[in-house]
Amino acid sequence: MAHKKRSRQHENRFVVDAYFYSPWQKMPELSLELLKGLDLQAVYDNLIKSLMPVTPGSGQSLEQAVEEHKVLEKLKREIGALQAKIAKCASSTAK
Repeated sequence: MAHKKRSRQHENRFVVDAYFYSPWQKMPELSLELLKGLDLQAVYDNLIKSLMPVTPGSGQSLEQAVEEHKVLEKLKREIGALQAKIAKCASSTAK
């Protein structure tokens, strides 16, 4: 599922901000609580929040939770790159 936000260049357009997904689930494991809301925007927000790997804090808006998720993903990529550099240096010094 894609979280979208308004484009900075074109007020009438939306751009994908982040993607969220989960593994397939069996029907008995699915909850209809996700579909609760007074409008379609609330249902959309609930669906995205349910797919996020970290549960958003109480009172945290969806936009804040998505930004936090993007920061966490960036840090994970940086950690992976540093671990790869460490492994490469360790293997070259072992020779």
